[in-house]
Amino acid sequence: MTIPKAALLLGVVLLGLSRPGLSLTATEQVVAANNDFAMDLYGQILSNSAGKNIFFSPLSVSSALAMVYAGAKGNTKTEMADVLKLNSVNTNKVHAGFQQLFKAFNDPTNNYTLSVANAFFGRKEHPFLNSYLTLVSRYHHALLKSMDFKRKPDRSRKYINRWNIDNKRDSKNDSLHDHALCRSRGRVQSYISHVT
Repeated sequence: MTIPKAALLLGVVLLGLSRPGLSLTATEQVVAANNDFAMDLYGQILSNSAGKNIFFSPLSVSSALAMVYAGAKGNTKTEMADVLKLNSVNTNKVHAGFQQLFKAFNDPTNNYTLSVANAFFGRKEHPFLNSYLTLVSRYHHALLKSMDFKRKPDRSRKYINRWNIDNKRDSKNDSLHDHALCRSRGRVQSYISHVT
């Protein structure tokens, strides 16, 4: 199935995907789950933001959490699937669905510019499993980098900020501030997902 480009521009809101009796592709299942997750997240944010304007990217949030979900096990994986509305989606289809979404978003033949970039910066003293690196790199097109947040927080911050600048198309400053990592005492893991 080809994903309608107009739907992509509307933040992955594809209406009419529920077709009784027909099986959904991995992408359609992920889109449906993302829509449900987005509505729940919007409700949570709205309940804490009375009278304020709200702007967020549900895909950025679900994309970052899907990378965490890829490494989750046991109760954590079950709870994440519940929050992300992925309970009825086969784990392999989750990641294949995100892969297809990213491919559609980043297609250079689109008549609009929309790009998705993902990265995960983890603590050097907790190395990534090779199977996790392979899965997240293959399906989520994510950079995974071990950082020495504890002994070299400023160097880590600068690296993350450089990645952030290099992978954004807007001028909004989402950079980590000086000493932001020092105050964390090395307990930092950074998930970055851009949809611009």
